[in-house]
Amino acid sequence: MKLKTLLTTLLITTSSTVWSTNPAYNPDGEFKDYGSSLPEPTTFKRKGWQPPSDATLRHYFDKQLHHSEERYEKYTADRSNSPYVFESELQEFDAVTDDLAKTGLVSYLFYEDGKIKVDKKSPKNRFGDMFNDNFPLIANSVGKSMVSYVLGHAICKGYIKDVNEKIDWWLLKDTLYDNQRLLDIINMRAGDQEHVTKKGGLKNKNRTNGNVNNSSILEIISDELSKTKKSRQVFNYSGLPPNIIINYIIHKVGDADEYQEFLNDIFQKKVGIENEVWFVQVSKAHKKEYEDGLSRASFHASRYDYLRIAKAMLDDWNNDTCVGNYLKNIYENREYKGYEELKKLSPDFPFGTTHRYGGFFHTDYQGISENIMAMDGYGGQMIWINFDDKRIVVANAIHSTFDWKKIVADTVRNGLQ
Repeated sequence: MKLKTLLTTLLITTSSTVWSTNPAYNPDGEFKDYGSSLPEPTTFKRKGWQPPSDATLRHYFDKQLHHSEERYEKYTADRSNSPYVFESELQEFDAVTDDLAKTGLVSYLFYEDGKIKVDKKSPKNRFGDMFNDNFPLIANSVGKSMVSYVLGHAICKGYIKDVNEKIDWWLLKDTLYDNQRLLDIINMRAGDQEHVTKKGGLKNKNRTNGNVNNSSILEIISDELSKTKKSRQVFNYSGLPPNIIINYIIHKVGDADEYQEFLNDIFQKKVGIENEVWFVQVSKAHKKEYEDGLSRASFHASRYDYLRIAKAMLDDWNNDTCVGNYLKNIYENREYKGYEELKKLSPDFPFGTTHRYGGFFHTDYQGISENIMAMDGYGGQMIWINFDDKRIVVANAIHSTFDWKKIVADTVRNGLQ
């Protein structure tokens, strides 16, 4: 093992700042407004840990459930006429039951060897009365991985040559992204760190709002990135690369009707979704042109449909389909996040404990290289797939203080203990 990797492993695995103690939320506490989103637990810790009350969590869960539906247009894949039907062999998992009773976890599914083994939702007296099995749940950055899966299909259908294709698109001319390999962009190594950051979004200080999800690609290029050159290629995680890729796919597929059919081919006909799934468009997209790059990587699906999509990935990998070979290719070409980057990241979250990144997926949990690919989103949205042992965990949450190391990471690696 290389010295830097060893040091990072020691740094992460020996940290005393872990959230496995599952702080119980106060069901009788008053609502507290933290603004547009709940801070991650590390922010609370710096300011003095005060667990959000159930009233606060219900408020933010309501925003998750309804905010995008009310404000945005979307690119939708229609429900299948014959959705995939899962077999079940249900078992109890006390750690999941405890987390559902005490934390912001709202849904948990564990799939192994072709069957759902654990299927749990938040109790009705907490958050279970706010949604059902058919309700769309937010993906947050899990949507980046959904973009990658769509890219795999675009390659396999011949719209795009392969991950080494260099972008040739009028929207990106005379910008740092022009003529870049797709692989470098989906590995978050586009050399864009002088212009976009994970937390701050676009770095131009003249903008009133630097969030990359609030503007079309054309607006971002015109306002921020015209005449820019790429910098040194280092890992720089942000929301702009997946937005660029999903819109590049739309550009390569063709007009709106063709793109609609393309999405339906993936999710409706192949995956067999039971409910609509969709990618969100930028706000006020109806006032803009289709060719301007309106799509965001923001994704929504119901709890079982997330599992259906993950199962399709698992099947692709193990059946050596074209898309399965795409997944293997991006896994083989994953890259080390970097010692300095990992040193800054919290060991309390998957982002800081997965050492490599490839094709919009996190890999190499705790420095151990296994055929496991992780999707991770703000607020505790997680989908982890063990391709070798055919295990999947899908977790949806309001807040990320549940014991994900036990019920997600350990379970997808080792099964139910």
